[in-house]
Amino acid sequence: MASDTTCLVELFLLDTFALRSRGQPLQIAASGERLLALLALHGRPASRKTVAGKLWPEKPDDRAAGNLRSVLWRMPPGLIEATGTHLALAVHVRCDVVEFVARARRLIDGIMAPADLDHELYGADLLPNWSEDWIAFERERIRQLRIHALDALSARLTEAGRYSDAIAAGLTSVAAEPLRESAHRMVVSAHLAEGNCSEALRQYERFRALLAAELELEPSPQLTELIRYATGRVTAG
Repeated sequence: MASDTTCLVELFLLDTFALRSRGQPLQIAASGERLLALLALHGRPASRKTVAGKLWPEKPDDRAAGNLRSVLWRMPPGLIEATGTHLALAVHVRCDVVEFVARARRLIDGIMAPADLDHELYGADLLPNWSEDWIAFERERIRQLRIHALDALSARLTEAGRYSDAIAAGLTSVAAEPLRESAHRMVVSAHLAEGNCSEALRQYERFRALLAAELELEPSPQLTELIRYATGRVTAG
């Protein structure tokens, strides 16, 4: 790849690693893939010592630093911004995870743009076939962020009167974490806002049965009262 920093480079970390320059696949060594992924997920310049320690935790510091220099030497130009002490992903490299995190945080913080409601949240896990400790931590962080963003998306869509989309977002969150009450609450709230009390009650009863079977617990009083107030029906309990 040419070192022209105006060219569009796309880095994909959700599901499977992929790197494209001007739409064409760009092949790099596995060690280079790890380096790009780590820098993208770090989100800011990282010290060379930190990067080397994460990529080669079993190696002595001097050996890990040598490995890092070797990877950087073999890396295609224009992908990494390097100083004598720090490394960062080049600013012109677009990353799907970075874009997802930005949108998810806008949704959660309630400062999303209108267009944010018109894009699906990514459903794929972060590099599921990678087993390094640092990627496992990042994978769980991204999963938790996605679940919270789905809850927020469902709430925003309900407020916008887009009940079908709100229910779909809520059910996606339920599928990701079936025992999490807030996800079920989003689905119940969307049904109630649409005037479908029977569907809201059905979702509540599904969650109640699952919670009892898996944890021998009951839904929170807040969720139970929401159903009782909205449907006018006192549920057994």
